[in-house]
Amino acid sequence: MASVTSATVAIPSFTGLKSTISKPSAVVRLPTTTSRNLTVKSSLKDFGVAVVAAAASIALAGNAMAIDVLLGSGDGALAFVPNEFTIAKGEKIVFKNNAGFPHNVVFDEDEIPSGVEASKISMDEQDLLNAAGETYEVALTEPGTYSFYCAPHQGAGMVGKVTTCISRATAFDEASDTFLVVSFIGETRIFAVNRVDELEETEIKGFLSEVRTLFCHDAVHNQLVQVTSSSVRLVSSETRELLSNWDAPDGLNLNIVTANARQVLLASKDNLFYLEVGDGELKGMRRTQLDNPASCLDINPIGADPSCSELALVGKWTDNSMEIRKLPDVTLVIKRKIGENVNARSVLLCAFQGVCSVEPFYIEINLLT
Repeated sequence: MASVTSATVAIPSFTGLKSTISKPSAVVRLPTTTSRNLTVKSSLKDFGVAVVAAAASIALAGNAMAIDVLLGSGDGALAFVPNEFTIAKGEKIVFKNNAGFPHNVVFDEDEIPSGVEASKISMDEQDLLNAAGETYEVALTEPGTYSFYCAPHQGAGMVGKVTTCISRATAFDEASDTFLVVSFIGETRIFAVNRVDELEETEIKGFLSEVRTLFCHDAVHNQLVQVTSSSVRLVSSETRELLSNWDAPDGLNLNIVTANARQVLLASKDNLFYLEVGDGELKGMRRTQLDNPASCLDINPIGADPSCSELALVGKWTDNSMEIRKLPDVTLVIKRKIGENVNARSVLLCAFQGVCSVEPFYIEINLLT
């Protein structure tokens, strides 16, 4: 049994997905554990309330949790439980010894998708799981139907079938999300929705978990973006592995971030950085020096392409101004003073029939010119 202690965690204030950092707005006493493998389960409704009260959280698209398949039923029958099921592409299947062992898992080479080698996803027919709780894990990445069996008990009818479909919620424009990323001062914890509408703690291997996450977002090509105070990480939502990493230069600490499906805009005081999200890479980095430190950013897409923006908004401290910059060059288009005693803390770029509107004050820009 894992030992549980109590720790005081200072929680930062966030506005939506824009990670402008301010002083801690609350101190919440939360339980922590020495084991990172502790499973947390709760209904979505109850957990959602807790997350909003406790920390900044961001929902992400991604592959679902692993599915457990028992080898031997609870009443001792020689069967896979369940023996027919559907998973998302790349989702892990955990076969677990339960009763009537020894068992193994062998995929039928004549009843799997074309191009898949049965030997690469099967146990050797001579290898056996001999004790209760022993497991065999496999991830199927090719869509299609796979038949499998237990070699010692195939004649007794211990067979099964799994259908692998294209991953659910791995695109930035999916209607539903799978991952919930909860960011604390000194750590990031990740939860995923399972098949009974519960959240279970999981991991995304490419994410840094021992640091605070400033921002994360779904990106094109079935990818996820994580931004910390020192780096931007691009991760596959299918394999959960790191694909590309960009480190802030000169030891700078990033403190303001915004992104869409193809672009990331970051600020560290008066330094502005622009990155583009490619297929497996972060590219096109541009660095711009501002005349005053940035206070907020936005690159909400307003043109025909819902995945990227031609314009960026930059709110600034000190001179109480707002800038509109052209992307991808990050060149200045227009600068306006907001007011003598007004600072922009959050901004939104939106369009009405081809006219660009900037809130909280109002600027009209003809997008065609």
